[in-house]
Amino acid sequence: MAWFFFPRLISAFIAILVLVILSRVLGPADFARYNITILFGTVGYSFVFAWLAIAIVRFHSSEKYSGRVIAYALHTSAKIAIFLIPVVAIGCFFAPSNYLAALVLGSVFAVAHTTQELGLAAFRVYRKGPAFAFITLMRPLVAVSLSVAFVLLGFGFVGAVIGAIAGALLAGGIALYKIYPKSGAEPASALQIKEFLAFGVPLGIVTSGSMLIMLLSQSLIASFANLGAVGIFAAAQTLAVRSIAMPMLMASRASGAAIFSEYEESGMDAANVVLARHFSIVLLMSAPIATTLIFANEMAVLLMFGEVYQEVGAQHLQILSIAALIIGVQGSYFSYAFTLSRKTYGQLYILAAAIAFHGACTAVALHVMGSIGASYAMLLTAIVSTAAYYFFGKRVSTDVALPIRPIWKIIVASSAMAPFAAYADGQESIFVGVGLLFLGGFAYLVTLILLRQTGILVVLAWLRNKIAKRRRQADGTNP
Repeated sequence: MAWFFFPRLISAFIAILVLVILSRVLGPADFARYNITILFGTVGYSFVFAWLAIAIVRFHSSEKYSGRVIAYALHTSAKIAIFLIPVVAIGCFFAPSNYLAALVLGSVFAVAHTTQELGLAAFRVYRKGPAFAFITLMRPLVAVSLSVAFVLLGFGFVGAVIGAIAGALLAGGIALYKIYPKSGAEPASALQIKEFLAFGVPLGIVTSGSMLIMLLSQSLIASFANLGAVGIFAAAQTLAVRSIAMPMLMASRASGAAIFSEYEESGMDAANVVLARHFSIVLLMSAPIATTLIFANEMAVLLMFGEVYQEVGAQHLQILSIAALIIGVQGSYFSYAFTLSRKTYGQLYILAAAIAFHGACTAVALHVMGSIGASYAMLLTAIVSTAAYYFFGKRVSTDVALPIRPIWKIIVASSAMAPFAAYADGQESIFVGVGLLFLGGFAYLVTLILLRQTGILVVLAWLRNKIAKRRRQADGTNP
């Protein structure tokens, strides 16, 4: 799992670095345009292509398909990409002028993103960890280099988006070049496509739920306020989602193949053991980040984005970090009630209701409270949506329970860290503030060890095994 999880985690933090750099070089208004375009492309991928990558992970181990799912996915994705060309061309005649760049560049970004995601899904099921890690880390490094270069050359947010597209295409092209000789490409039957669609489309759309809601929030702020307000909100929202929710969802993807494989081979009880261990590790890594962003929010915004974003951005960040943690729990744990039972349409219905609810809440909150209302609407939507996941998930699968024990242990450990983070937020010296955060992190880890939290025990066991292995190797080479 390490090959498939840690590169994604590192990539997420590189993406935060991209966020920091672009928010500063573009300014709030142009950063808002860049962010809306990337969100549009990511959502487009989730609606049109994501079901193919999901099908690879879910059905590759199934005897029914004899390992041919990757070939079917590559052939089908190529046909869809060709079909999209006239669709986007026609859409350009109807799109508002303000959103024309988002439509064109976002569509190209969706296709570029697809090449990488299909390649990574294939690497995951073929268990090619080093190749997965290389492609995962290469993309953001290439993208940020090109994006910054194009912005500095005067191409503005368009140049930043083109850099992101180039990074995705290069990474995806290399991945598919490595995969194709082994998998090939062949057309799937209508029945096979139907099964992939039935399972993957709802899950792909649901996976993009946070992005859909982000896009809706930012569009509504643009209507009620201005692009500058959108940029400040987008910076805080993207930081919260990318540092908290996305790593949790990435960990879920990395564990997904193992959980599904265990379910197929050994049944639900064995899958639940893997799921419980996965969730404990997810909480272990996400809670200290959330605690930092909630209680040291002003310091975080100043460090990341500068004084232009600090006052309002810090208010947004505190609220949005809580929302991101709740959404991460929803996606990394409660969603398995639907995927393991193959009742993924249930998630689609919840998402549709959540989007409608969020749109109404955001419009009212913006009118009453100004731009900060969008953050409160995001938090309320996260709470209601996760409650719906739990309530309806119990109906489709009684085996996925409310994880009270791991959650209360994380709450106790985060409470031990919170005073250090709050005190760090008021320090004039950044070095003192960071030092206090490290002390808080130490208190967090010690508390979890005392509580014997599963995730920290798994990590400690892994470290002990690594140390023991190195000692045995040293003893063998230097007796």
